[in-house]
Amino acid sequence: FSIFPNPYSDNITIQLSNDFNLSETKIFITNNLGQLLFTFYPNNYNQLLNLSLLASGMYFLTVQDNLTKKTIKIIKQ
Repeated sequence: FSIFPNPYSDNITIQLSNDFNLSETKIFITNNLGQLLFTFYPNNYNQLLNLSLLASGMYFLTVQDNLTKKTIKIIKQ
């Protein structure tokens, strides 16, 4: 999957690959302590997330389904 923009201000777009089964896919946002902040359930392969409630800093975005799990570091300006 890919995300943009990174760093971001309020919204971030996630483009999922066809490797992910949408009905089983979850998106997690965690902080640098590993604490779960948000969980999203995407409804298409091009998903816009509003993360404006987060304070500026570094977070981790994880996309997971039953077979695949990938994590990317994201930065909020």
